[in-house]
Amino acid sequence: QAKKFLDENHIQGWTSGTHYLALLHHEQPVAVMVLKKTDKTGLVLRLERFATSASVPGGQSKLIRHAERTIAGWEALVTFADLEVSDGNLYEQSGWVKDGELPPDYRYAIQGRREHKFNYRLRRFSRDPALRYEEGKTEKELAALNGLWRVWDSGKIRYKYDRRQSQK
Repeated sequence: QAKKFLDENHIQGWTSGTHYLALLHHEQPVAVMVLKKTDKTGLVLRLERFATSASVPGGQSKLIRHAERTIAGWEALVTFADLEVSDGNLYEQSGWVKDGELPPDYRYAIQGRREHKFNYRLRRFSRDPALRYEEGKTEKELAALNGLWRVWDSGKIRYKYDRRQSQK
């Protein structure tokens, strides 16, 4: 259900997570949140996705409160507002604190979709028979040689939600 919901209602679609939370209306999801452990300790969870299919006032806050009651051991949530599509206002209204800024970064445009740059490191070019490789060229040069173009974003804002602060 989460996969279908996010594919239909989130600009980035579905992603895997450790915890899936939903608000239901007449047994149907109207809001879905995906949280993921960032390391083995589980002290920090990353909010991977939050989406709604309708106006759900306070939906994110309600799901965070549910996570506080039902998921043991975590101390904080982190997430990123992609400045292409968000100014972070939703996070700030829900008790998140701005924790840093990430400068613009790039992905590669491949057959009408964007792929993470880590998928196209030098090693990939040298080992993938489907890609052209020339010794001594940089990743940027090899990408251009293969018709892979960099698409830059507008940067991101990192937000943190401290569980201990919210319980005061």
